[in-house]
Amino acid sequence: MDEHAWDTVDRLVDWIDRSTDLPSDTSRLLRVLKLSEEIGETSQALAGVLGTNLRNEVTHTWQDVENELCDVLLTAMVAMATIDPGARAVLAAHPDAAVWPDDAGTLQDVEQLLRTLTEEVGKVAQSVAGVLGSNPRKGLTDTWGNVQDRLCDVVLTATAALTVVNPGARKVFGERLELVASRSLGVGQPR
Repeated sequence: MDEHAWDTVDRLVDWIDRSTDLPSDTSRLLRVLKLSEEIGETSQALAGVLGTNLRNEVTHTWQDVENELCDVLLTAMVAMATIDPGARAVLAAHPDAAVWPDDAGTLQDVEQLLRTLTEEVGKVAQSVAGVLGSNPRKGLTDTWGNVQDRLCDVVLTATAALTVVNPGARKVFGERLELVASRSLGVGQPR
């Protein structure tokens, strides 16, 4: 991920922080859990492209899938930056941080990556439950640092999936990031 993207994410996090009255722990939790919504929308878009809902047939385009993957990627980055303002360094230090592969793949690759992405989002949710001690049988079993590591996996998997759908993924994500920032921050071109 380039510095411009992270700078924009930091500005979005600051804007969200200033726009909420929720306690910081609650806000952090909701930003992480937002990933579940975004992965659901990505799955819905893929099902819509493939026409797997016999009642509706084809309801989405590949651009819809791209946009939803961008939203997963952005949501994971916002969650990371919320947990740790040094998120860009955390991702850069990740052992698999070779971001933005250059090759497109097959439909089977997309399906496999979306299954993996769904699993990774599930692992994030499990880690959050471990941080909060939500399972009375297990108690506290995780840290926010582990959640951050899982979010890195989501960012990397979403990046790979987006690249398989569109080899110009870096540009697609940059355009989506600009659109979200302009809507949220009320500016034409975030700097």
